[in-house]
Amino acid sequence: MHPSIDAALVWFRRDLRTEDHAALHHALRAARHVWCVFILDREILDPLPRADRRVEFILDSLADLHAQLAALGAS
Repeated sequence: MHPSIDAALVWFRRDLRTEDHAALHHALRAARHVWCVFILDREILDPLPRADRRVEFILDSLADLHAQLAALGAS
C-alpha cells in the first residue's frame, strides 16, 4: 500500500509503546511522514516533588519509546 497522505501526527498519551498501537499502525500505513508527540503537562508536574517515582517512570518509558521509534525509523 502506498501512503496516501504526506504527514500524520500520533499523540502518545497513556500507551507508550509501539507494538499493538492502533494510531501508530494506521499512521505508518497511510502517511509518508509520521510525527510522534508526548506532552508533559507543567500544571501536573510542577507541584510534584523533584524526585517523584511516577515522573521517573514516565521519563524512562519515554526514553524507551524514543528508542523503539528510532528502531522503526531505521528499518
